[in-house]
Order: sequence, then C-alpha cells, then structure tokens
Amino acid sequence: MEHEKAIVKAPKRAELCSACYEMLNPRDKLEKFIDYSRKQSFEEFKEAALQKCVICSLIWNLTAEHPLAWSQFPIDTWEPMRVTYASHRLTLYYFDPVQGTRVRFQLEFIGPEDRRYNKFSSLQEVRTNTSSALDMAFDWFTECTTSIDSILHHRCTQSQFRNLGWYPTRLIDIGKPGDANWNLRNQTLLLLSSNITSFQAGCPICDLPLTFREFFTVARRFSIRYVWIDALCIIQDLKRDWEAEAPTMRDVYANSACNVAASASCNPEDGLFRTRDPKSLQPPYLSASVFSNSPNTPHNYYVCDPDHWDHEVQYGPLHKRGWVYQEILLAPRVLFFGANQVLWECLATKNSEFHSLIDEPAIIGGVKWNLEKLLEAGGDSQKGGMPLSLLTSWIVLVEKYSGCVFTRPSDKLFAFSGIAKLFQDYSKDVYIAGMWKSRLPEMMAWYVEALQPILDSTYRAPSWSWASIDGAVRESTGRKLTYVIQVLDVQFTSKSDPTINVSDAYIRLKAKSALIAFQTTRYSNGQNLLTVTINGFEIEGDFAFYPDFLGDLIVMERGRQVTCLLLVDYFAHAFSNENGEELPEVAYVGCLILDRVGSDFPIRYRRLGWMRMILQRMIFSVFDSASITELTII
Repeated sequence: MEHEKAIVKAPKRAELCSACYEMLNPRDKLEKFIDYSRKQSFEEFKEAALQKCVICSLIWNLTAEHPLAWSQFPIDTWEPMRVTYASHRLTLYYFDPVQGTRVRFQLEFIGPEDRRYNKFSSLQEVRTNTSSALDMAFDWFTECTTSIDSILHHRCTQSQFRNLGWYPTRLIDIGKPGDANWNLRNQTLLLLSSNITSFQAGCPICDLPLTFREFFTVARRFSIRYVWIDALCIIQDLKRDWEAEAPTMRDVYANSACNVAASASCNPEDGLFRTRDPKSLQPPYLSASVFSNSPNTPHNYYVCDPDHWDHEVQYGPLHKRGWVYQEILLAPRVLFFGANQVLWECLATKNSEFHSLIDEPAIIGGVKWNLEKLLEAGGDSQKGGMPLSLLTSWIVLVEKYSGCVFTRPSDKLFAFSGIAKLFQDYSKDVYIAGMWKSRLPEMMAWYVEALQPILDSTYRAPSWSWASIDGAVRESTGRKLTYVIQVLDVQFTSKSDPTINVSDAYIRLKAKSALIAFQTTRYSNGQNLLTVTINGFEIEGDFAFYPDFLGDLIVMERGRQVTCLLLVDYFAHAFSNENGEELPEVAYVGCLILDRVGSDFPIRYRRLGWMRMILQRMIFSVFDSASITELTII
C-alpha cells in the first residue's frame, strides 16, 4: 500500500503551453459541451510541441508518421483547434495531416476519486521482452483461457469463428525450452517445394529471422509447442498449395490459442521486442480547474488518451498489410508487441502494460464483437441471403480492408477469403469477387476514396466489384435510399475456390440510363466548375464525381459522352425557409458511370466511377424521361 502511495505522489507535473493552460484553467466557469476556438497559431502549436507541452506534443507525435507530416504542413491552411468539454473529457478538433481530414482527439482526466487513479503501472523495464512483461502477457492469456468467469470470457473459448477439432495442414514444432531446432541459412526463409524435405528433417533455430526467433520465445513462455507461420507452412512457390490453403485461413486463425502480432515491425528482421523509455509512457500528471465545480479551484489528474491502444496497435506498420487484417479479426486472442509496450485483445477485454485501467469489455460495439454476436444469434441465415445486420458489418470490414497494402495486389481476394468463408457459412449467400449475390444493388454503390493512377492489367475481379481497385473504397449506403436497378443475371467462373479467384464475371442489369458528359473549367483562383450534360441538357445541381482511375478522369474531362446508370435515389421531404415559404423537394441521386468496351456485340460496359447528385425535383425529371435499358457490365 505504501508503494501505491509513492506512485501517486511521485509524478512530476507535466509541462503546458499558455494555450493549453488557459484551456484547462479558464478564468470563468464553463458550461458543459461549450465549443470554442483556441487562439493558437500553427507556429505556436509547433513550438509548444517542441517545448514538450504535454497536449501539443501528444498531437504532434500521435503516430510515427505524424512528426514528418506536421513538419510539412502548409501553414496557410491552418485553422485553430476547437475544444469541447464534457464529463472529465476534453475533445480537440483539428485537421490531421496524416488522415487528410478533420479529426477529434480526446483526453480523459482521471482524478483521485476515480477507482483507476492508483492503478497505473509502475513498470521500469526498458525492454518488452523482460520476464515481467512476458509474465503479464501470460497472465492475460491464462485469465482468458482458464477463467471461471464464463460470462466475461465465454466468447473467447466458444467463439463462433471456431471449427472445433480442425488442424492446419502443417505446423512448426519448436520443441521444448532449450531445444535449438530449425534453420535453413537464409535470412529470407520461405517454405518452397525444393526445401520441404529439409524442413521436415529439422534444422537449428539460430539463423531464423529475428521476428520468428522472438515469436518462439513467447510461445515457449506460454508453454505452446506448435506454431503456424504462413511463410513456413504454405509452399510459397506452388500455386496449387496457395489455392488449397488460402480458403482455410479462417480456421487457422480462429482455432489458434493466440495470435502474436509484431505491430511495430516492417519485415521479419525487425523483431517483436523493443526498447522504450518507461517514464515517457506514464500518463501525464497535471492540475486543472475546468472540471471543478468552482473556477480557480484546480484538482490533480492523470491525463489519458482513451484511444492510445488504437494508436499503438492499429497505426503500426504491420496493420497496414492486407494479409494481417483477417488474422486479427478472426483470432480469438491477439498479443501485440507495439513500439512502446505489450498489448492484449480478446473477445472480452483489452489490456496493455502501462494502462491496465482498460481491463474491461472493450470491443463491445466494435466490429469484431458485433460480428460474434450476430453469428451467435444466427440472424436469418437460413433464408439463403445476406441479412442487413451482417451486410452492415461486411461493409465496415470492406472499407477498412480495402485501404490495406499488398506486395502483390493479386492477393486481394486471397487475403480476405477467410472472412468471406465465415460470412458465407452463416448467410448461405453466393460470393462473387467481394460481393454478395443477394445484395448486389447495395454493394455496387461504392466509390474510390483516393484516385488510382492506372488500371491494373491483371484481372482479379470485375470492374463493378470493389476488389478490382487497389485503394480504399467507401460505400454509399443508407436506410432511406431506394435502389432502382433490377439484377437480371450474374455469372462468373472459378478455377478453384470462388472466394480466392474468379474470371469472366459479368452482371446484367435493367435500369434507367442516359448519356452524360462532363466539362471541367479551372479558374486562376484554384476553383473548379463542373458542368454536367445529361441527354444533351445541361443541368444544375450539387455534383460529386468519383472516378476509379486517373486515366478515365482525363478522358471524361474532355467532354466525351459516357453512360450514366441510375442506381439509387432518395427524395427529401419539402422544407420551409425562415419566411415560411416551402422549398422545392430535393432528389439525392447515385449513378454508375459506364463506358462501352470495344465495338463488338453483344455490347458490354466497364465501370468508370460513381457520381452523386443533389438535384431539385424538377431537374430530376431528366431521369423520368430516360430509357429503361438492359446493360451488361464486366
């Protein structure tokens, strides 16, 4: 108990710049949810971060990418941060140079009356491979796998993702502690058809890549003898082995005892373990009066970033890789070795070395937890179609996964096949290159977040599937939207498992279509004017065009006519202005932009992009007169 008291008294008060001090210690009492703009220039923010103001430096150094991004930030675009307060939380709103959009950054103030105040870790080790760090990780693992608290951890031990009794085709036997098996003297060690016999005979461990060796250290601490590593358990130069193993990824990850993630590593030689400064990881300690019942009465607080876990894990280099995405989603337990600490996630809790205050159900409301709950309930999976609840989860997964990077873009369907298998088992739906047959109208309403430079010449998916794009996509979905196309037919061929490859896919649709042309006028002040002509009529409205590829945009900006296919619409109720005058009804319209492929018959089209229009009801009449056409898109 005396030791705990020492921890509370010992912290050195954090530095604050003048802007942050005034924010936390206002002269007058503030109301909850007050919103105000900080009077701080970019140069003042930068200087405060360099001078170690605890809040400014947290934002400046939020992830490994942020310092460089901030240093290159265009000063003339800076807008002072906005601030809101509520219930011992402070929220700052600002433009983030890494994400390229406005974001919110929250800080939680934990005072002496909070049960968590004395629970901050006092670890002093400078490495994440010390016995105490690995012991803590093993305690998390043991609690999850053997806990009598079935209410908290029953999802972890009886996950809907699992296939009990299933084992991978190959496993690695790392032996007992002290054994030194395994090695081919090659720093880029891979399982190949030419060396599988050598692997089976057993080799020394000492020359394996550092990450693998340190992974074995963790496994042995957990008393686990058999492990799985994709590079060593799938024959890398044998296509048929890849095609056989890729569809089993769901079972590989879901049936594992624990997945170990080298979150801070870029390659196999970077290792799991890191050196850190323990003092820099302790939560800042400061005085603030903003949450006091009376002004000018400061209280002491620890200041925590509620999203620190995500900053440590989700933004690490490993988690940008496409192959890692389904590993983390499908595994019942994941142990993360981050840049600064060891972290834990199971289906019941999140935890970390220095912030053990988050040992509470932490994924509730998250995609992983919600998906487990949906699958446990069963939904209306027996109807042979994708329930809306599952579709919503699928879309969230696709939006996140589509932004991942691949050494080989052709792996995009392979690395998502385990998730696809899971959804297919429960929905009984037909899977077509990232899309679900029963929900094709909704799923075709996607758009590219960042323009892609060129169309990949290697076919992996039809143009109407998000899987044909190398970058991140977003779905235009909503409960009020009406999908106004009719799917007549959809066909594809697959040489093996359709969750990993398709070819010759096409879809036949019946919908309203029109000829559309764009003309962009660029002005010297940097503004652009987009002129849209539909069936020869220039129309007015609010337009947003999202081309899939840069080359298509260049061609279309020259005014060439292409085909506009009406996919979705929604009519807003009429409103009145401040004078009581009724405003015109507004139509929200979503269209596929298509281009004819070749001159042969039957006529086929490929997707060029997505267009969103907001039109007055009378202008929307241009679509009322549009012809209803049957089109085939490849």
